[in-house]
Parts: sequence; C-alpha cells; structure tokens
Amino acid sequence: MSILPRRRMCFLLLLILSHPSAQAQEPATPEQAQEPVRVQRRLGKAPNQFQKSRYTLDRSEGTADRRTLVLAKGVDKVVDLDPGIEFPFPPEANSIRIGNVAVVNVAPIGIGKERQLIFQPLEPGETSVTIRDKSGAIRIIFDVLVANQNQVRFYERLRENLKEVEGITISLEDKNIVIRGEVLTLPDYAAIFSEIADKTYGEFVVSKVRMSSITLGILAKKIEQDLQTTVAQTLRVEVINGKIVLGGTVESADAKSRAFNRAFWYIPAARVKDSLANAPNMEFAEADKRSAFLQNDIAVNAPPPKRDSKLVRMTVYFVELTKDFLKSFGFKWAPGFTADPTIAVGSNPATGVATSGDGGFSFSATLSSLFPAISTPPSNASYGRVMKSGTVVVKSGEEGKMEDNIQIPTQTIAAGGVQGLGPSLNSAGFKISIRPTIMQGTDLDVDMDITQSSVVGKAAAGAPITSNHAIKTRVYMKSGEVAAVAAVNKQDVSTSFNRDDPNPTQSGGAAAGPRTSPLFNLQRSKNMSKAKGQFVIFISPLIIENASDGTEDLKKNFRMSSSTR
Repeated sequence: MSILPRRRMCFLLLLILSHPSAQAQEPATPEQAQEPVRVQRRLGKAPNQFQKSRYTLDRSEGTADRRTLVLAKGVDKVVDLDPGIEFPFPPEANSIRIGNVAVVNVAPIGIGKERQLIFQPLEPGETSVTIRDKSGAIRIIFDVLVANQNQVRFYERLRENLKEVEGITISLEDKNIVIRGEVLTLPDYAAIFSEIADKTYGEFVVSKVRMSSITLGILAKKIEQDLQTTVAQTLRVEVINGKIVLGGTVESADAKSRAFNRAFWYIPAARVKDSLANAPNMEFAEADKRSAFLQNDIAVNAPPPKRDSKLVRMTVYFVELTKDFLKSFGFKWAPGFTADPTIAVGSNPATGVATSGDGGFSFSATLSSLFPAISTPPSNASYGRVMKSGTVVVKSGEEGKMEDNIQIPTQTIAAGGVQGLGPSLNSAGFKISIRPTIMQGTDLDVDMDITQSSVVGKAAAGAPITSNHAIKTRVYMKSGEVAAVAAVNKQDVSTSFNRDDPNPTQSGGAAAGPRTSPLFNLQRSKNMSKAKGQFVIFISPLIIENASDGTEDLKKNFRMSSSTR
C-alpha cells in the first residue's frame, strides 16, 4: 500500500469529515441483525438500515458478503470459498442460484477440504449469483459482469494506471468503460485525460470526471490574488458550473489578454488529442489544444479620454529685403534742319512766290540741336523690407493649417482705350501646413509645407507681377529656438554702353514736333544698375501647456484677458 502525499490526505480528510454519512448511525452487528424483529422493536434496537417497508426487510442481502466479478468472455474465473463456512457439496437445490443462466455458468468443485466455484462466462451481460450455506442462509452474493476480452483488458489497464488517483470509480456499463468522480488536484485531473488520450482505447472509455469544487475554489482564490496584484484591482475570479471564470473590468484589451495568460499558467498543460473533445471542463485552443478550465468574461472599459500630449505654438516669419541702385550718363549732338531748306530766285516779297519776271535770290532753313545734349541724371537707390508672420497652435503630432491671401484683379484695355477688370484674379499671401511632434524633452520633429507669393511690380496695362516661393521640408528643433529653414538670394548687376538715347526729342517724331533731319549724329551713353534681394523663412516652435497661456503676447495686442467675465 502506497503512502498518500500529505496534501492529498488533507483533502480526503476534509471531504470525509464534511460528508453527512460520517455522522450516520453505525450499522448493526450480525448478531443484532439475527434477532427477531419483534424482539428488537420491543427493545428499541430495530436495524433501520434493513427495513425497507412495514413488513419487508433486506436483512439477508444486507448481512451477506458481496463481491463484484468482471469476467471476459472465454476466460474462466476460479473463486475459493472459506473453509470455515459449511457449504453443501454436492450442492443442494437452490444452494447456488444464477440470475441469468445465459450470461454465466457456475460449477462447484470440492476436493478434500477445498471448496471452489468456477465461473464460466457465456455472453456479455450482467447477472447475480447467490450462494447459501447448509442452513439455507445467504452467505455470498456475486455481481457478475461479462464483457468482451478487449473491454475487460482496457478496464484492468485503467484501474492499474489510475490507481494513484483518489476520488474516482471505474466501471463497465454496457459496451463502455465509464470513469466517474471528483479529483482533488490538477495533476490528477491531467493524468486521467493524458491516459485516456491513448488511441488504443478507441471509443470504449467515457470520462465523467470533474474537478473537486473545493480545489477549484482554492485555485480561483489564488488566481484572483495574483491578478489583482499584477494586473488590476478590479479583477474577480469565481467558480461557475465547474469552470474558473475570470471577471471584472480592465482598461485595455492588452490587460485582458495578459490577465488570461497569467491565469492560464496555473493550469497544467495536458497534451491531449481529439479523444477528449467531449470531456467536461475541457476546452482547446486551436494552436496547441491545451487543457483549459478558464472562461474569460473580463470586460474592457476604456478610461475617459485624457490629454496625452502637449500643444505646440508654431510661428512662421516671412522676411524679404530688397536694394536697388541705378546710375546713367549720356551725350548726344545731332544738329540738323527742322524742315527742308529752300532756295528762291526772283521771288516776290509780297507773295513769296518766285516768278520769272522778278529778280533776286533767297535761301531759307531752320537749324535745330545746334548745341550737344548732355544727360546726367542723379543716381537713385531704393531699399525695402517686407515682413509678414503667421502663428498657429496645434496639438503634438497633429497637422495645423493656416492661409492668408489677397486677391488682385487684372486689368484689360478695350477699343478706344477703355480700361476694365479681367476675368481672372491673382493671389498674394501665404499658405502654411505644419505638423510638429514632441520627441523627448524639448526636442521637436517639425514637418512643414509652406508657400508664399508677393507682388513685386506691374506690367503693361497694370497687370501685377508676383514672386512665388514654396518649401517642403522636415527638421529637428528645440522649443523656443528660431531657425531659418529656407532662404533665396538674388543679385542683378548690369552695365550698358551706347544703348539708350540721352535726348530722344532730337530724333523727331510726333512727340518731338517737326521732323529733324540731322546733319550728323554723335551719341555716347553708359548705364549701370545693381539690384539685390533676399527672401528668408524663419520658424519658431514653442511647447505650451494650453492655448490660453501660450498666446499671452497675442492677446495683449487686443487687450484681451485670459478669462472672460
């Protein structure tokens, strides 16, 4: 006899003490059972366990020795009888009574003082065999179960391999081997299903074993303490219908999965196969088909949204600087006549028409541009600075957009010099799309897409001339710093000789009056121009806690307080 582990003995002792039969009345002795019932009633000692009705008793069966025999068809079984009990040999009528003679045959053998009974299984089935002694009292009752050889072999094999598991019974029922009971420990539970997973048992074995409610309760309490310590205080574990049910609430799906995995570690991994698909308390994961007593009923209650990131104030500056310088010099001498010269001979002074009868000679002409023209205008220069800025407050990691444009209409000149508005409009301003992301500390990752246009002049008929700039980049910066992220520099220097007319009026034409026919043209000119320009885009990020406190300087410009009254 093997010594039971201390833990199993404690469970067994607890179950035995809590069972109602442990406090039941002790059975009567055989001597008391043999007393006449009438005398026992008078003395107040009637054995209630044998009396089934007012006038019937089960004393004979209750006092008889009872034994179960499991026999395989075709295999005899020899049972030795106690030589201290006198059995009639040869047997007398009704000394050996077989309930179903088609199931088993009993042959008594008596050699000397040896008395034996040989059971010969005939057909699968159940029956009882009653043995009486010489006095006619029933001494032995055999409960005989006859089955096929394979079924009996599996039955004996299970009893041998599971003999260390307490709390279960193995019996033959019809064509099945049925295992019933409640086991106290998880290793015993896993051992049962690991054993019956053997394919050689086929469909003979039916398991109706459950975990003890006491064990499940202790295990559930231990799992609950662990989950409340490591995952969330709101988790609860209880036993419902033979299963350990995880309940309560967590804030995320990851916490729910983590709680179930930790609880799963308390369950032994019994590597079983399809033969356990219908076993109670058994559920299988598709991956490894591990035994599971657990049901996950944890609810995910997402916490109310909270501010998980800060705000960033982005300021973009557009700065454009221009500088122009022009210097010119010109000399032109082109003397000539403003009209065709005429020579008249014998002209009439009164009419101015020469006739052949008149005598005399005359010459008339107008000389213009007799003196040379010198053009030395003073040098001119211009300076300009255009500055524009835009500020937007955006959440870290989100995109902020801002746009500021002016629509400039175009002009048209119709027939007769009538001016009007054109069908299209020109835009001047800026458009900002920026996404700042706070990385670590005061470091920021800034992704930006900026376009800017401005009017730099006018063309013919007053059409505006615009200058466009665009930038798309991504930079790293620190909060509070100012950085130039784009710059465009231009410089135009030109010098020309003898290209420009210092005095266009000397060439005649409608604007110059009468046409002049120069005798000769002496012209010299020199023009020198220089233009410089620079366009720069600056950005300045600033991490702020809220939009109100981070824009105090803007509110001061409009005398706005931080709070409304």
